[in-house]
Amino acid sequence: MDLKDFERKFEEIKKNYAEPKRTNELTNLLEEMEREYGSVKNWGNEEDTPYLETPQMILYRNISMAREL
Repeated sequence: MDLKDFERKFEEIKKNYAEPKRTNELTNLLEEMEREYGSVKNWGNEEDTPYLETPQMILYRNISMAREL
């Protein structure tokens, strides 16, 4: 899946699912992104800052923040 596909799926989930199914679907989407783009690592230094601002990571964070935990 490319980034646009992930964006479309994110919008579809937000629009069509209610909790708790919504959070489950968002979590599944995050897992798909991790498989596609690599596992998300823990960041703790400035060397990682450019990586955090990629379109993939911005979308990943938006999806993550949309979940109800």
